[in-house]
Amino acid sequence: MKITDVELSNIKSYSESSDDIKLTEGVNAILGQNGSGKSSVQQAVGFALFDHLNSDLTQEDFVRDGENSGFVRVSFLSDRNDKEYTVERYANRSKYRVIREEDNKELDLSSKSEVIEWIRDYLGVPESTDLEVLWKSSIGVPQNQFTEDFAKTERNREDVFNPLLEVDVYDEIWSDLKEVNKVLQNEKEELENEIEKLEIEIKDLEDKKEEKTELEEEIESNRERLEEAQDELEELEDKEEDLEDLKETIDELDNNLKQTKQSIEDKEDSLDDAKDNLEDSEEAKEIIEELKDQYKEYEEKKEKLKDLRERKEEKEKVEEEIKEAEKRKTQLKERKNNLEDQVEKAEEAKEAMEKLKPKKEEQEGLEEALDELEKKKEKLEDKKENLKEKKGEVEDFDEDIEELEEEISEIEDMEEKAEKLDDLEGEGEEVQNEKTGLETQIQDLDDAIETLKDTEAAECPTCGRDLDPDHREEVLEKKRDEKEEKEKSVSQLENRLEDLKEKIEEAEEAKEQVNRLEDLTERLDKLEERKKDKEEKIEELKEDIEGLEGELEEEGKIKEKLDELDDPKSDFEKAKTTYENNKEADSKLEDVEEKLSDVEEKIEDLEEDLEEYEGLDEEIEDIEERIEELEDAHEKYISKKEIAEKLEKRQEKVEQIEDELEKLREKRKNLEDELQEKKEDFDEEEFENIKEEIDELKEEITQLETHIERDQEDLEDLKEEIEEMEETKEDIEEKEGELEKLESDCEFGEFIRESMDEARPLMTEILVQEISKEANRIYRNLRGTATEELKWRTDYNIVVRENGRERTFNKLSGGERMSAALAVRLAILKSLSDIDVVFLDEPTVNLDDEKKENLVEQLQDLEGFEQLTVISHDEAFETITQHAITLEKVDGATRVVSQ
Repeated sequence: MKITDVELSNIKSYSESSDDIKLTEGVNAILGQNGSGKSSVQQAVGFALFDHLNSDLTQEDFVRDGENSGFVRVSFLSDRNDKEYTVERYANRSKYRVIREEDNKELDLSSKSEVIEWIRDYLGVPESTDLEVLWKSSIGVPQNQFTEDFAKTERNREDVFNPLLEVDVYDEIWSDLKEVNKVLQNEKEELENEIEKLEIEIKDLEDKKEEKTELEEEIESNRERLEEAQDELEELEDKEEDLEDLKETIDELDNNLKQTKQSIEDKEDSLDDAKDNLEDSEEAKEIIEELKDQYKEYEEKKEKLKDLRERKEEKEKVEEEIKEAEKRKTQLKERKNNLEDQVEKAEEAKEAMEKLKPKKEEQEGLEEALDELEKKKEKLEDKKENLKEKKGEVEDFDEDIEELEEEISEIEDMEEKAEKLDDLEGEGEEVQNEKTGLETQIQDLDDAIETLKDTEAAECPTCGRDLDPDHREEVLEKKRDEKEEKEKSVSQLENRLEDLKEKIEEAEEAKEQVNRLEDLTERLDKLEERKKDKEEKIEELKEDIEGLEGELEEEGKIKEKLDELDDPKSDFEKAKTTYENNKEADSKLEDVEEKLSDVEEKIEDLEEDLEEYEGLDEEIEDIEERIEELEDAHEKYISKKEIAEKLEKRQEKVEQIEDELEKLREKRKNLEDELQEKKEDFDEEEFENIKEEIDELKEEITQLETHIERDQEDLEDLKEEIEEMEETKEDIEEKEGELEKLESDCEFGEFIRESMDEARPLMTEILVQEISKEANRIYRNLRGTATEELKWRTDYNIVVRENGRERTFNKLSGGERMSAALAVRLAILKSLSDIDVVFLDEPTVNLDDEKKENLVEQLQDLEGFEQLTVISHDEAFETITQHAITLEKVDGATRVVSQ
């Protein structure tokens, strides 16, 4: 692949209209002073293609100050199809897309994960390799980290390179399997405990089965005896039933005999009574013949009295009608008098209403005006309350405005400090670079001192003179002094960095506050505008209140007029009520007078009818006296007549009773004979013995049934218990099968875990050997020598061998370290992906001009990499690289000076 174009818009120091940065094949150099935006180009490529931002940088920090978002566009040629694509990614927004340049068409990738997977595919990075890790460890290593990772302790080197080579996955599997094996072992122990508990539960299974057999035999024996007892009981009950039937027959015959004897006695008594009644009827017949004429006269007088009493009722009815008519006449006269009074009251009320009407209307008008004033009074109170609330709100606005003005004033005082942030950051970067350079020089001095101490060479490695002991000591003293001076300078620079750090933090805090200034000012304007609206509303309320108070001054005058009128409205309503209640009396009076005349005429007609009933009471009195004289004879006739009429029936009755009595006497004789015969067939002692035997058998049957039922329940419980034990036994067999599988799983888990533990160092050795071989080739290429050999060991330390002498990474010079670190990182890149693009940030720090030129020449001749981009503040690269891009910062914005 090859990157062709990088565009940054509103990113870090790049403005919206910044120029694109063009990259070519071979070695590119991006040049500029510290703070000019060189490293931002490398960060932009990492952000767009490898989803990486430095750990100390958020997307919000990546966006240019004062902007909400920015974007990066990186164009590249893919080796997969030789086509050019542009990846566009926004910072502080979720937009992320890919555009095919040949037709300017956006690819159908709907999510970030789909974009990342597409990039991985078209850059040629295997699915197992983490894009971000690959970038920060091999392609775009940050300046201070390039050699630092190899100078760390073994443990820290493993933390860096294990994830990159993906060998830490074996440790992870080994660690994860420990927990898995632990879980399996716990499950195995739990299963063993469960089986042990279940075996305890079924230890009595055989005893229970034996007990079940014995119980079944006992139940069968009891059932056989029960059947025998039930047969015996049935036979005895049949005998008992026959004897009971015989006993019932004897009892029935005995009862019938007693009843028959009683019936005979009753019939004899009835015969005596019938004969007496017959004599009474014969005597009664003689008496009614004597009283027949008196009875007839009594009945005739009674009929006559009935007719006279009916006439008397007619007379009383006429008298009652006269009485009612007189009462009605009195009522109508009273009604007439009342109506005449009502007519007079209605006329007086009508005259009063006419006189009161004008004053009533005046009163109603005044009351309406007073009601209206009451409503205005309520409205006045509401407006006063509203006015009070508005004034309170204005006071709250005044407090908020005062607080905001104070806060804005404080922030405005911070603007000068915030404006210094870029300068302070640039100064900090320069001081850090100077400190890094001095530290490298100190390391070189340490190497030189160590060399002077150890070497026996004839020449001084510094000046070329012959190296005698005095001269050696002189050179060593100079190197030590030079090292001490540089260490003092480093200490001073560290103090200066701490001071700058505090100033930067203060400036960043000030900038954060200044960024709030626009929002606070806008909020202040809104508050003042709302306060002004409230004040205008207060003035309107004051005007409304003043107008309402003026209108309410009329209330007193209205009340005085109402008092003077003395409530004519009430008097009018009273007169109206009186009129309404009496206005129909005139028409009713005529109706009453007409009814009164009719009643008087009716009374006259009734009095004429009453004259026809004269002498009626005396005639009724005479007849009642004669009826009283005949009363005894009449009653005696009536009482004897009924008895005399029964003579024939009573004669028949006597004859009937005599016949029935004869039949009963014959029945008594038959019953006595049959009863004697039955008593001879019945044995009382045998009957009682059978009953006792039946009771004993019933008791035995009950006991047998109870015993069988109890045994049957026990048997069912036993069966259920045995069934549960059988199920438990099956469960044990199933769990023993599971236990056997778990034991197998535990053994397999331990085998896999041991295999993973052995695989990690083996795979590390294989990968490191492959990378070390390629790194040695690149190192020799970079150094331009065949006598040096680089080896990357499995502890991730770099060793350089020359002429049989080995030096570890920390014993190498600054230039050797850079070449060695670069060689290993490039070898890792070639091993893990098809990417042949590398960014080198300040690779020549602390190198002299000769070593710089040599490194660049070697990079240009480096095989296997299509594009290398060097980022440096050293202008020497402009003349010694194939393509140089120069950047500078003008008025806080990066611009391309040349490319």
